[in-house]
Amino acid sequence: MPLPTFVVDALAAHMAAYPPRRDGLIFSGKDGQPVARAWLHRTWRKAITEAGLPADTTWHLLRHSYAGILIDGGESVTVVARRLGHANPSETLRTYSHLWPDSDDRTRQSHHDIVRAMIRRLFPAALRHIEYNSYGSDWLKDWLRNRLVAHPDILQFYLQRVAGAGLRSFLRAEQAFAVLGNQELLSEFLDSLPETDVEDVIARLEVYEGEFPEAAVAPACAVLLNRLERMPEQDRGMFSLGPRMVVARVVLRMLRQIEDEGQREAVVREVLPQLTSLSALASEGELLRLLWWVRKTSDDDEPAFELPVGDGLAIALLRGAVTETKSQPVGSRAVSRAQRLAWDSLVSIVGGDEAVAPLPAVVEAGAGADPELSATVHLAKRYANGWRPPEFG
Repeated sequence: MPLPTFVVDALAAHMAAYPPRRDGLIFSGKDGQPVARAWLHRTWRKAITEAGLPADTTWHLLRHSYAGILIDGGESVTVVARRLGHANPSETLRTYSHLWPDSDDRTRQSHHDIVRAMIRRLFPAALRHIEYNSYGSDWLKDWLRNRLVAHPDILQFYLQRVAGAGLRSFLRAEQAFAVLGNQELLSEFLDSLPETDVEDVIARLEVYEGEFPEAAVAPACAVLLNRLERMPEQDRGMFSLGPRMVVARVVLRMLRQIEDEGQREAVVREVLPQLTSLSALASEGELLRLLWWVRKTSDDDEPAFELPVGDGLAIALLRGAVTETKSQPVGSRAVSRAQRLAWDSLVSIVGGDEAVAPLPAVVEAGAGADPELSATVHLAKRYANGWRPPEFG
């Protein structure tokens, strides 16, 4: 009978300490005689009690357990018969046929393995139901890159055989990622796309967070930031981020790829001179934020900002203060929009309520026939007269 290695080792250690008798007896009593039956019975009872087994457990049940272990391990009836000392395999089958798996058992086990493999490959989020693990939003990026149907865009393609807008944007983002370090090629590729699609393609670059090549950060950031002035604002519902937020998220993730703060600062210094949107402040859409940052980081002894009399910078300043709030009633698809002004920021930059009061008149003088700007001027006059929007709504 084949014995496990640990049993062989234990027997060898015992035989080294207590050599067998001349007749080959390995286990004996203190007097060197065969072990008494009463001693075996007492030792057996103590063993089954410590093991937590039923009191009626007998020696013969060990034989049945051994047979069951062999069968469960896939041994053939011939091997099991030989191990148990049966005269022929038919005796083994008569005794233990109920332990051999039938076709249903084999099919069930086969299906179990197939289903588990399918879940792991196609629907990894479902593993939390069978393997007690969990997943987060970062898994979506892996599923999309690996084209697993666990991702909604891949599942849509699998079911409908048509690539949806999300998958098309990702496939284009793959192309952009391939040329990320080449400023000219990346710019040409984005130029080749419809302007209304560029925002989605850039947004999909977030899928590669943590994988952006450090050498590609500077050229890619310059291209994406310069693309901003050409990206149209699109109405995409309640939770639309807008092109500025989309580009900012990707740029920040690229910069985060550079762990060394000094190297990151060097990259920013390399990118800034290449930004065409900062060449003329009068056309800079983020003028308010830019001046607010300068004011926040300036020393107290620096001269106060003077409100520009020229209507160009005044218009850019007021446009930069415009924000939009969105609200959506529960159970309704209608999205309400309302304009707001970052009036407190304006007051802080210009130097007080009295200093900012002339701003609407300066802008109105240069507004011309622009209806959008006229509406902003009207809103600014209300703020200057003390009106403030309600906190909600």
